[in-house]
Amino acid sequence: LCFAYDKPLISIDTLTSLSYNISLDKGYIIPMIDARRMEVYAAIYDENHKQIREIKAEIIDENSYSEYLEKSKVYFLGDGSQKCKEIIKHKNAVFIDYKFPSAKEMAQLSFDKYK
Repeated sequence: LCFAYDKPLISIDTLTSLSYNISLDKGYIIPMIDARRMEVYAAIYDENHKQIREIKAEIIDENSYSEYLEKSKVYFLGDGSQKCKEIIKHKNAVFIDYKFPSAKEMAQLSFDKYK
């Protein structure tokens, strides 16, 4: 429809939108989407929501994200974070429940991209 009506089509990836569900002063944000078995789709963002690692599928184990957990607090959110909660027991791991992608965050991101 966008092409037919000569309107811009703006794409916002789900994990970026999900990362904007929380605000931090310091630390990393790791939004996750459940894939299957012990696999998630995840990306890593800094406290300013700047993506510091691309989106990729990965199998979760006790050493997942250890390089980030050693440096600072790491905030996990999204439906894939429940898998990590059972496996990752690091003191800097913070699991935020009931945060899902929202049109609220997507609208602002879309507007910013449109400008």
